[in-house]
Amino acid sequence: MILRSRNILFHWFISILILSLMLSWTYPTIELFNKNGEPHKEYNTRISALKHNDVVTMPDGKKFRVIEKMTHGHSTAVLKVKPLDDTYGITKEFAILRLPKRNEQNLKEAFQLYQMGIEAVEQTQLDPPKHYVLENKYMVTEFIEHSFNADQFLSEPHLISDDKEWQKAAKALKQFAMDNVDIVHIGDFRAEQLIYDTLNSKWRLVDWNGGVDRYRGDDMNKQLFTLDRLMLFKMPEYIPSRSKNLLTDINDIIKEQRLVMQYNNRNTSLKKIASLNELLKSQEDYKLLYGAINNFDNVTYNEALLNYYLKSDIFFKSHKTKKDIEEFFDFLDQRKSSDPIKMMNLKKAEFADKAFSSQNISSNSYIELMQDIMRDVTDPDEMFEIRARFGSRKEMKAILSFKGLFARCLNILLGR
Repeated sequence: MILRSRNILFHWFISILILSLMLSWTYPTIELFNKNGEPHKEYNTRISALKHNDVVTMPDGKKFRVIEKMTHGHSTAVLKVKPLDDTYGITKEFAILRLPKRNEQNLKEAFQLYQMGIEAVEQTQLDPPKHYVLENKYMVTEFIEHSFNADQFLSEPHLISDDKEWQKAAKALKQFAMDNVDIVHIGDFRAEQLIYDTLNSKWRLVDWNGGVDRYRGDDMNKQLFTLDRLMLFKMPEYIPSRSKNLLTDINDIIKEQRLVMQYNNRNTSLKKIASLNELLKSQEDYKLLYGAINNFDNVTYNEALLNYYLKSDIFFKSHKTKKDIEEFFDFLDQRKSSDPIKMMNLKKAEFADKAFSSQNISSNSYIELMQDIMRDVTDPDEMFEIRARFGSRKEMKAILSFKGLFARCLNILLGR
């Protein structure tokens, strides 16, 4: 009887011990959402208190074990986690869980701006992480093994003990800049959002706010890799010289590549225009071309385009009325802001004069066009050139009859 009682006590003790061990092995579960899938009233506080091995459950029932708190920014908490199921098709052991802060509209908007920018960023060579799950309440993205970010790399290069490794990363940063030479702006961009992918020896952008803006030939120096745009934690005067030299090299690379882009775009665009002009037969054809030109990224070919039209008989045959000419002038005026053309009004005067000489417009229309043109002239040199070639307002009427008579005689001689 006594032995039996001892056995019962022993088994009871062992059971309690096993149960205690099992409980100690169970990771604590932190409830961030209520039964309705809405954020808990202490949502932000609980996110701030998350620690290693805590388990968080998403509104759809998916669970993650927290490995490390990567950042705890103003609008989003970024956690390195281990997915506790395979429903996302994630083949890697770890992933990144992004949790938006709640209760303030501007914080929600910041998280949404990240979501909105994903498609734009993925269409670049910025090499963002793969996104597995995109929800309004959480996101799961690829975890990228990395040794340092661009801020650490540039501000504290001595922390990278192996000089060969620094040189390798520097070369990769130059390549990253060259691959993205057409990018001039990324929402909320700063150096710490660029990380060095250790496994693949390349730089990758892991955070942003909104979309991207591309270079359109306006400001050669507008780019990502300046001390102002990188927003390093260190003041510029404390940045090591080797880092400054690297940024100077990158700036030179970007300028060189953009010059090549401008040259290629200009030649390509002119070739497109030349090939299109062979097909243009009517005013409607030219209107379509105007629309296409407005969509070109590079607009440095405007001067060549105007000179081409001045020599094109087909162009003047298709622009038979004053209204046609005025519509073309409106098109030219729309181009002023993107690519100012020297002596624009002189070019317009040449168009009007040739249109009149071709008998496309009447003498009254010619006078009206010339008067409109001269009202817009502000450059004294341009005004002098126009008056020297076409006469003043008072002189125009006097010479019109002669010009018209000369044009009619020429047409008779040519059998037109």
